[in-house]
Amino acid sequence: RALAVHRELRDGVRETEDLRILAVALGLTGNAPEAAAMLRDVIDRATVHDRPLLVAMAYRDLAHLLARGGDVAAAETAAQAARAKFERLGANVEIEKLDALLGAPQGGGLDSDSNEGEGGS
Repeated sequence: RALAVHRELRDGVRETEDLRILAVALGLTGNAPEAAAMLRDVIDRATVHDRPLLVAMAYRDLAHLLARGGDVAAAETAAQAARAKFERLGANVEIEKLDALLGAPQGGGLDSDSNEGEGGS
């Protein structure tokens, strides 16, 4: 409903935020390909709207989704992009969340075994 309202109001930023939340939900219900495509769209839209925190959060969500699906190389790339954005923003709490979500302490690599049972954002 929120997505429809924000579309009707032509509020591109809130619509993009809604799409990120919807993508995470899709990923949790097992629709990883659609979720990944939606998160990539969110990254593009948030970039256009100059929302670096939203870009970083979408990269973080994409990294988590890809790691859960076993695509560790792509997950690492997305996680590095998220980390770079968070670092530029000085968002240390978000970096800690990224590390916890992916089981990757302080810039370490992704370990698919440590992703078992981790919650989404």
